[in-house]
Amino acid sequence: MSTEDFRENLSFDHQYSLKYGLEQTGLERGFILHYSSRKLHMEALDIFSYFNILSSLLEAFEASNYNQPPRYGSFAPVRENSVCEWYIDGQSYFEAVYEHLKQAKFEVFITDWWLSPELHLVRPVSMKKNEETRINNILRKLAERNVKIYIIVYREQQIALENDSAHTKQILQGLHPNVKVLRHPNRQFFLWSHHEKILVIDQKYGFLGGLDLCYGRMDNVNHHLFDPNYMEKKSDEEIFFPGIDYTNSRIKDFFQVREYENCRIKKDEVPRMPWHDIAVRVEGDPVVDLCRHFIQYWNFAKYDLDPAMKAQNMLLAKGPANFKTEDRFDAYFTNIKERQDGNDIIEIEEENFIENFEEDKENNAEEILQKLLASPLKKTRKTKNEKGFLEFFS
Repeated sequence: MSTEDFRENLSFDHQYSLKYGLEQTGLERGFILHYSSRKLHMEALDIFSYFNILSSLLEAFEASNYNQPPRYGSFAPVRENSVCEWYIDGQSYFEAVYEHLKQAKFEVFITDWWLSPELHLVRPVSMKKNEETRINNILRKLAERNVKIYIIVYREQQIALENDSAHTKQILQGLHPNVKVLRHPNRQFFLWSHHEKILVIDQKYGFLGGLDLCYGRMDNVNHHLFDPNYMEKKSDEEIFFPGIDYTNSRIKDFFQVREYENCRIKKDEVPRMPWHDIAVRVEGDPVVDLCRHFIQYWNFAKYDLDPAMKAQNMLLAKGPANFKTEDRFDAYFTNIKERQDGNDIIEIEEENFIENFEEDKENNAEEILQKLLASPLKKTRKTKNEKGFLEFFS
């Protein structure tokens, strides 16, 4: 389904409740769906649609992993047999983020308290070394390869913080139309902020923890008080902490962060303040939870920033992008089989579908589509609409 064609995206959670019928809703064919972030009133067009919707909602909620309160009040259930890799301090974490980011094929989700577009993820740096690891340079390359990038940053209280999220949005969203940035919220709250640090690649790899992709977080187990490269050469030719990233907030906090090339303290006299933190990379079911959370966050923020919007750039969960060939075919085929009885239009984004198989030497994407069309579903045909989607009608 095109994200331009739906108005709301609601996900089950343990606070979900359903009321239906005349006694509970005041309408004979009425529904009231209540979620942690939304309440939706609906009325079915006829009695057949009413019972179809009711049975579908009951069945889907029963099968959901989110129909019980998670342990310790978490946002997600316990996940078993998951892949986890821990990172202590920023250097190893940022390098891992870079190595996975540059391999992205479809989609990237990022949310941070502070995101610095000019931050280098690999050190040391110079005019000729590791410039490709700057966040703005990485995301530009990905966007030019048709990777869709969605970013949410905290819109700071300017009277107290110098994050300059306006600069972050201006730089990153100006890179390419495939980069979308939200600053949220658009009103200020006392002693509160979005403080999450999440990055998800292709809905397959998830990074989270205590490290924003911003200045002041790069460090390693040595926790140098001075830049070792600078102290050795007394030159900025090749350094570990370039410009504003050499910082000591106890002496002088960040300000005018757009002027990122200018160090605010004397490197050969004032020690930097080390930064010690941890983060983790996950694969498997925990990534599903991260995607679900980010998508809920993005769609809520879109609506909160502009309640009158027409659902532009809203997100849907698509699942991991890189299945084995047979698994990917089964996923598309199963989707059609499960929905064909309702005479729905089943849409597959042709561009992403083709890319999903572009490295497959044994199967051709067009052949896969022909297999779909030759499936047991009778009276199935394919058209291509003006949005570039393949439509399957049963």
